[in-house]
Amino acid sequence: MSVKGSLTKELSESVSALLGQSVKISLKCLVKMELKSDKTDNKILAFSAC
Repeated sequence: MSVKGSLTKELSESVSALLGQSVKISLKCLVKMELKSDKTDNKILAFSAC
């Protein structure tokens, strides 16, 4: 991965391709989601206007 909270260019392009090139994404960031008390999972959070 990259620096905490930021995405690599490859991940950023993958998110854009998944949502479609016509969707304007205003914010993309990497977050850690706590599943259980001892387990975390990395997720990508992307915000877009409706």
